[in-house]
Amino acid sequence: IGSSVHGLEVLLKHRENIITLISEIALNDECLSVRGTAVNVLGLFSRCHLGCNLLKALGWEGNSAFNGVVVPKDVESFFNVSSTDTSAGILARVGKPIEGLLVNSHPKLNFQFGDIVEPDPASQVPTYVIQATLRAVSDLSNHIAHIEAHASLMKIKSSYPAVFSSPFMFVQVHKYLGSYTYELRVRQFLLGLFHQSMRFDRMNTWALLDRQY
Repeated sequence: IGSSVHGLEVLLKHRENIITLISEIALNDECLSVRGTAVNVLGLFSRCHLGCNLLKALGWEGNSAFNGVVVPKDVESFFNVSSTDTSAGILARVGKPIEGLLVNSHPKLNFQFGDIVEPDPASQVPTYVIQATLRAVSDLSNHIAHIEAHASLMKIKSSYPAVFSSPFMFVQVHKYLGSYTYELRVRQFLLGLFHQSMRFDRMNTWALLDRQY
């Protein structure tokens, strides 16, 4: 309702300070997931010019042409978590800006596993099977060859399940997903192959993944 001028006017008639309340939640709530939800709601308000103007007065930048994206003018304070509640276990550095947790600035994890790391499951799979798997993954982006590629991957999954429990192959498939265009259902299919076999609860899996970067 609030994404249109008329809808937002209706909301303001029933609760004049509704945008102010949601803005306070987005900036100060102790639960980060609640903050995120509030930001999404503010983004809906920004899809009309009335909402953009009201948000600007509250310290938010938005543009109706951006289809519902808003950011606070004071970004540093927005990413500053002052809550002392550590029950969620999300942040290791409570009360400090979390720029160090962002992907581009986060340092590489430095696990000390020594010699206890087991070989990658794919090391026991014939090379031609690995090549056939990656070729089929590539063909899934081709609307002509995707049916045959799907069948090939299911056959490999049945005959060589170690392929889809391999951190090495998991990383290689993600490189394809990042380089080529795949439909959502195809991406879900590929990730599902690994989700059924990868042991993300094992330290060895994360050690092998770390070695790929």
